[in-house]
Amino acid sequence: MAKLPEGTTPSAIFFRQSTYVIDAMNATKRIIVREEVWAALSGMREPGMTFSELIEEMIEHEKKRRLVEDIKRIQETEELVEISL
Repeated sequence: MAKLPEGTTPSAIFFRQSTYVIDAMNATKRIIVREEVWAALSGMREPGMTFSELIEEMIEHEKKRRLVEDIKRIQETEELVEISL
């Protein structure tokens, strides 16, 4: 696991061996990404948005996309029965 350089505080983003390490505020984990991925993520952030907030938003979006995909698959492959209430 990559270590933060001495004197670097949490919430820092630094460049090391062609890899960006993102250490989000109050995080306990680091994510190592390629420079291109870091640049793409940086370009997706809204002003004032943290990487953690961006990733949370992306996770929620993916969960919704998967739910819609599952519903469509079920509708296409399963025989649904109406339940009277």
